[in-house]
Amino acid sequence: YVPYLRLHLENLDAAKHELHVVLWDRDGQPDEELDAPVTWHVYRYLLKPGIPKRKKLGGFLGYRKYVKKLMKEIEFDFVIPMHTFPGVLLSDVLARKFKGRYIYDYRDKTFEHVSFFKRIIHKVVRNSRATFVSSNGFRQYLPEKDEIYTVHNYLKDSLLHRPEAPGTKSDKISLAFWGMIRPLSVNLTMIEKLANDPRFELHYYGTISPLVKSLQKKAEELDAKNVFFHGTYVSTDRYEFAAKTDIIHNLFANDNMQFAMANKFYDGMIFYIPQICMKGSFMGAWAEEAGIGRMLDPAEEDFADQLWQYYSTLDLNAFKENCDRVLADVIAEQDKACALLRSL
Repeated sequence: YVPYLRLHLENLDAAKHELHVVLWDRDGQPDEELDAPVTWHVYRYLLKPGIPKRKKLGGFLGYRKYVKKLMKEIEFDFVIPMHTFPGVLLSDVLARKFKGRYIYDYRDKTFEHVSFFKRIIHKVVRNSRATFVSSNGFRQYLPEKDEIYTVHNYLKDSLLHRPEAPGTKSDKISLAFWGMIRPLSVNLTMIEKLANDPRFELHYYGTISPLVKSLQKKAEELDAKNVFFHGTYVSTDRYEFAAKTDIIHNLFANDNMQFAMANKFYDGMIFYIPQICMKGSFMGAWAEEAGIGRMLDPAEEDFADQLWQYYSTLDLNAFKENCDRVLADVIAEQDKACALLRSL
């Protein structure tokens, strides 16, 4: 659940620093093994999927208590709160003990519409040595500060698996979603619109959660022979199923994802796969302007025809050039954040 941890571990100098990582185990699943010279601290408090927000409060307060105790036991010189909530929960400690000695890694818009929450976020950003954002779409929620860097959600290892050229990968247009499969409404609509359309196949790669079981049920009700659920995968499996994918399904409909950047956005330009994003989203506007994707809304009556038209008229040579150009810009922007980490 924290793929961006790799960015820090790959750039912080373990020879110069004693590195510690604090993780919250929320679901009791085994942690992915990371080859990194760090000391691990695991806060264990399980949260069942779908429980009300108020019942999560005990977990967040316990996390705060756990980290504050750790900070007393170990005299850390520098800290990197990774994600929006850790920075908010520890804002008083950061201001009192670590002013100018932390990087705030801001990943999600949450309750910034609430004035006191917004004030806390702004305070955390202003007191930071630097702030990382995972999407330029989030900058509008932060105060003005020169030391705000954009860090992008791609895995460096993926760059070693780029094909030489894009191209049609199957007889039918194969759409694929990979990662944490959500939201329910968008994907129910996708299945309804594409079920048994002979032009398409729809593939889902991700944990079979209660939400996914609802999607499976819908596919069964429609007797959809062209919708497939492949279950959990490890990150390196992406190279195999990306090679079979014609279009990345990158559609989200919640408020936060309208401004966020999904890992699949970068997979698209790295593996030369066009993608579809939700109309009105920051990610979709960027993809369409850059010529690497298209904004669509599955709720529209002619969604399937729009999808067919987009892919069948795609200029693959121009698409490849666009992917290369945007990826070069992304890597250059990423390098600035990595240089800061290496300088610590």
